[in-house]
Amino acid sequence: VLNSQRYPDYATSAPEVFFNPEEVSTEVDSFALNIIITNRGRAIRQPVQVEVIRHFPTQGMDTTYSIVMNELFYRDTLRIRMPVTDQKRGGVGINNFAIRIDPLNQFTELLETNNDVNMQLIIRSAEVLPVWPYEFALVPKDTITLKASTGDPFAPPLNYIFELDTTDLFNSPFKISTS
Repeated sequence: VLNSQRYPDYATSAPEVFFNPEEVSTEVDSFALNIIITNRGRAIRQPVQVEVIRHFPTQGMDTTYSIVMNELFYRDTLRIRMPVTDQKRGGVGINNFAIRIDPLNQFTELLETNNDVNMQLIIRSAEVLPVWPYEFALVPKDTITLKASTGDPFAPPLNYIFELDTTDLFNSPFKISTS
């Protein structure tokens, strides 16, 4: 037996963790967190648990994902699909991900210090927010100037469609649209 190890050694590092798409904004509904996990030691026929804790930009809010991978003899990529935003927690801003392989320390390993990695993902806002008049405002004049701002100040210039109507369903004959 060549180079036989006594114990398994599950490992990952920052270069082995990536997001798909690389740039995430509120234009998409979800993204994938990809984690390449390598067993540098003995191959064993037992499942391995991986824990990912997503810390949202709002303080005190997080989501924990616990995934069990079947036998990991050498290398595999774990893909976790996550929503971009959450109604309670938001999501726009800096999201931190704490990744841990074998979080309960079920296995004796050659090296335990290579089981953890922390990553960050900045989720940008692609929303257009009304500035003037205020949302659902009643304006008593016949002529008004509409003003809006993007959620991302570094977004490239784009054309947006503005609509005004007398109903919240935007289906009346008085509806006005302009770009």
